Amino acid sequence: MSFYFKNDTNIYISTAATIGAATSGNTNKIKIKDLSFNQDSTSVDISRKTVKTDSIRASKFVVEDIKEVSFSFTTYLQPFLITTVRVPDEYLWLSLMGSNTINRGASLSSISFANGNVASLLPLIIWIENAGTYIRLDSAVITEADISLNIESLGTVEWKGTALAIDTEASAPAAYTDRSTRTEFLKTKLSVLDLTVGTIQYDVALTGGTIKITNDVDFYGRKPLGEVGTIVGHQTKNRKIEGTLELYLKSITTGSLELYTDILNNISSSTYEADQYAVLDIQIGGITAPYINFSIPKASIDIPQIGFDDVFTISVPFAADETSDNYCVIQFYA
Repeated sequence: MSFYFKNDTNIYISTAATIGAATSGNTNKIKIKDLSFNQDSTSVDISRKTVKTDSIRASKFVVEDIKEVSFSFTTYLQPFLITTVRVPDEYLWLSLMGSNTINRGASLSSISFANGNVASLLPLIIWIENAGTYIRLDSAVITEADISLNIESLGTVEWKGTALAIDTEASAPAAYTDRSTRTEFLKTKLSVLDLTVGTIQYDVALTGGTIKITNDVDFYGRKPLGEVGTIVGHQTKNRKIEGTLELYLKSITTGSLELYTDILNNISSSTYEADQYAVLDIQIGGITAPYINFSIPKASIDIPQIGFDDVFTISVPFAADETSDNYCVIQFYA
């Protein structure tokens, strides 16, 4: 008998079309920071009601259908250079975007959500290894990525997703590339924010924040009489990229106080969204490679909220605007 310790877990991510098609060119072994996965079902109690003094009061427990598998884990942001710029979790980014398209270069690789208007997301096969045991999640898709801008830690992404099934007696992937030994990490404290509204580029520095990318996905299945219903596929619905930018409240020229004032003065205008959108470049890790830039060419800005800590802060909510052709481009520098 052996116990399973979370610290001993390894993850393998593959874009292979079938389990046996995993190769070093489509499967990566990566390190993770946290992990959870579970599957649920829908059940009912069937009972009868009769007008008798000795009526049968027992009920029958019936499983109606099996739900999709939900999972989550956290990875570090780690762009590195091997001929072209790569990241260990690049297949997760592709599933999140919805398309197996990445523009690779010797100093910069990027993915654009302009390629993500698809009817279904890129399916993945995920192997979870612990103590010599392999559990496999089949037809997995990424439904959410939460990027932390906590300046007291390294850059991370919390991934959330769903899969159609779990195999608890899986074999190891046939082949893979080991990306779990990479030592490049991004220091969030070095991050740089470029924020421009109209012709004004504001002089602001991040103290924290979040970027959240969400895929709204519907799962569909079959439920014939006499059988337990099962999920067989998914289809995409809406997508959203949003977040908050945490700033100190400073009264300097084009500083955060001026940004706050400009938003309050303009937000009631009928042309606010058309004229007062922000151009955002959120460069996690600084502006010297390695770093990752989240480029949002058109973002709607909501009224900031003031934080009354020892030093006043403002939290600026934003959401990417789909009317921009690029919507959001994630650029990996190394």
